[in-house]
Amino acid sequence: MNNKLLMLIFSITIILLLSSLSGCIHIDFGEPFKPEESEPTEYRIVQKEGFPISHTFDIMVSIDPTHSDTQPILVKKNTEWVNISIDVVINDFRFINNSPIENYSLLDRYVDVIIDDPDGEEYYNKHFTETDEVKRQLSTPAPGPWVVKVEAVGLGYEDTKDSYRIDVIANEPV
Repeated sequence: MNNKLLMLIFSITIILLLSSLSGCIHIDFGEPFKPEESEPTEYRIVQKEGFPISHTFDIMVSIDPTHSDTQPILVKKNTEWVNISIDVVINDFRFINNSPIENYSLLDRYVDVIIDDPDGEEYYNKHFTETDEVKRQLSTPAPGPWVVKVEAVGLGYEDTKDSYRIDVIANEPV
């Protein structure tokens, strides 16, 4: 009976030992499939480098009434929006007498603004022939260098001058 009792005690001990050790090794097969937890992105509104670009025509300074400019807008990854403000002033010089402007009164004055996306595709194109103000917003724009191109012909005399101004601000990650 001693052997049977010892065998019973030994068997119960082994069963208790095995049951206490089971589950000690933890394998979680779902871990690799959990989405990454990222910290919320902090944003700030900034004026883009190189902007505003502008030009005021003054016939007394330069006899050449043409002007052109090209400026990239460097858009960061995850930028929420980019606001582009275009202000064009093309004056009516018909009533200015005895000025150097009379010699240019038939000149075709304009401001052409073209904006290309990072792939070089034309996003915006406008030919201004009179005073105007345009606001454009790029929502979640593609990252990379957008390009603003301006071609303009204008005149200026004393306090009456053709001009343009393009300003760019963005809400981008810090």
